[in-house]
Amino acid sequence: MPLAYVGNQYDRDTAFSTYFAPAAAVHRHLVAGKWARTEAWPHVSFTGRVPFTEVEGIHGRALATVLLLPEQYAQVGQMTQRLFEAVLAGCLPLTPSSIRSAELFTPARLHVADGTAVTTMLTRLQDITGTAEHAELIADCLQALDVFRLSRQLDVLDRLLSTRTASQVTS
Repeated sequence: MPLAYVGNQYDRDTAFSTYFAPAAAVHRHLVAGKWARTEAWPHVSFTGRVPFTEVEGIHGRALATVLLLPEQYAQVGQMTQRLFEAVLAGCLPLTPSSIRSAELFTPARLHVADGTAVTTMLTRLQDITGTAEHAELIADCLQALDVFRLSRQLDVLDRLLSTRTASQVTS
């Protein structure tokens, strides 16, 4: 399946209309999650909520997903667990370029500006499915997850706390 999204609607209507819905008009797709207001997208296949145990399977069958964030998350670069769920299942995360600091957690080659770009990207990704280039994209996505490693987060916290403690001692 070229495209899937697993997640709830919560404040994602604008991102969904901008990025996912146009591509869903062209490519086979699936949307799983709690979406109560779907009238604006009659062409989209909504399946409803699924148990967490099915999330990996959906992403595993999909070539790509779009990282849809509520606007307040996108403005500050707050990524959700959807990134990890997709990448760890081998599903490429198409990332809206409007998400702050998107280049820190996904390869620039997977950044998209709008639904037309998502549609075009999906066609291109279908052409390279199973090739070395496809494997390289997945590897790049896995490597980008390093920024979220606990060891890295602890190093940052340690550095921040050390700097704060040092400045308090000299004050």
